[in-house]
Amino acid sequence: MRNRYRLVRRFQIVFVIAIPLVFMGVGFLYLNRLVRFNGNNGSRISKDGQTMMTCGEQKLDKSLVAHSPATGGIYMKDTDEERSPVKFLLRPTAAERIMLFDLAKWSMVYLVKSAIYNKERRDAIRETWASVKVFDGAIFQIVFILGKSKSESVNREINIEASRHGDILLCDELDSSQFVAEKVLAGMQWASEVLPTNWLYSSIDDDIVVNPLLLTKYLAAVIDDHTTPRGEICFDDLPMACVYNYQPKDSPSREKDSKWYIPFENYPGDYWPVYCRGGMYTTSSKMVKDLFEKSRRTAHLYLDDVWITGFMRRKLNKGDYNIVAPPMSVMTDQEMYKDKALEDLLVKHLWGNVENVEVHVPSKLRDVWTAFEPKIKDKMRCNT
Repeated sequence: MRNRYRLVRRFQIVFVIAIPLVFMGVGFLYLNRLVRFNGNNGSRISKDGQTMMTCGEQKLDKSLVAHSPATGGIYMKDTDEERSPVKFLLRPTAAERIMLFDLAKWSMVYLVKSAIYNKERRDAIRETWASVKVFDGAIFQIVFILGKSKSESVNREINIEASRHGDILLCDELDSSQFVAEKVLAGMQWASEVLPTNWLYSSIDDDIVVNPLLLTKYLAAVIDDHTTPRGEICFDDLPMACVYNYQPKDSPSREKDSKWYIPFENYPGDYWPVYCRGGMYTTSSKMVKDLFEKSRRTAHLYLDDVWITGFMRRKLNKGDYNIVAPPMSVMTDQEMYKDKALEDLLVKHLWGNVENVEVHVPSKLRDVWTAFEPKIKDKMRCNT
């Protein structure tokens, strides 16, 4: 009995001595960590005395940034009423499920604007570039944004397609060419609701072919440029990348008989703000959320790319430091129409949505993919 008492007593003494020592050690480590911070901006100081950049401090090469006028007519002002969110009839269950279990360093979802009758294009995309679900450690998912049809039989077909693939976001609005801008906003609304921080967002047309090899290489480089020395990725600081086409100085049409006519009272500027053409652009989940919130109080403009990537982006109050031009994205209209060497392109435009241009997009898409695929498969084999 006496031995047991002595054992308990010794344990109590050790416990009483050890606990304060543990707290002292934790306190020392915490104070040391505080000392390693610069008092003005929170930057960590490395062992060699050099300032280590943290998120929010990522520097940009200002010589590479174009600046557009801050004027925006009605589009830079907030409206009195807030635009209501869109109601979804179908959700992309496959992508949403993947996001719950994603452990990748970074991932991306493609939001494809697709007309309800373009099932052949959607199938061709699924079979080609969207079939690459994992590449260089990143996860990729596809979501097609559609509006509903007046025809119940067409809506039933869409329901069957959605149940088979789980990749359709169906809006409770009639699908039409006038619904494109709202369709993009619907995709942004969904993305702002579900995208994790480490997921990128891409808006893309259904007549675009993606080269996953070059696109992943480019995006990985952008992410590396926004990674701190401690390995923290500054996802919130990532810029908008105009993957398809970067427009630093495009003029609004003033011809009244033009389908692109913009009256002076709506926008008096000689040039649009810097913007991405809508073929494809990529940005962070944080910017998507911010843009969607801005959209709810921004006057409607049917030019969805100028509206969203120009005016709404400028309303984020970061000038043009939050938009960049990837390789092969700074081209005139004439240059864009010319055939370029496929091995240099991040994306290939097939011009399937242009009036008076006859292109069978599904077959053309498969032809381009045939040229892209061998190098992609070689890269995937090297990574296994």
